[in-house]
Amino acid sequence: MKRSSKKMVEYLQTFEDGVKKAGEFSAEQAPLVVQEFLAWEFWSHSVGAVVCGAAIIAIALVIRKIWSVTASFDELRFGGTLFGGMACVGLAVGVCVNSYCAGKVAVAPRIVVLEKIATLVK
Repeated sequence: MKRSSKKMVEYLQTFEDGVKKAGEFSAEQAPLVVQEFLAWEFWSHSVGAVVCGAAIIAIALVIRKIWSVTASFDELRFGGTLFGGMACVGLAVGVCVNSYCAGKVAVAPRIVVLEKIATLVK
């Protein structure tokens, strides 16, 4: 066998060994990756719900302050209350969506993983 052919065979064997080791590593790490993905999903949605809830409280306090300071300015009261109320409704949707997603991860983690796989396959 020629020397270059021998080198090519050695190279291909080394490449094959590397692919096998990479496959073994992936198989070993898959459960840990899934566990970390689920933890990330749970905590990111939980923090999102808490932040939206805190923002609702902050806006409610600002509206309350506007009402106490602007006793004779009905337009300012109306505008501040309308804007703050709309912001609170939007943030309440954020609380609901994030709470739903965090609860889904806590109650049905396999469904979350299957849904993620389905989005990656598309």
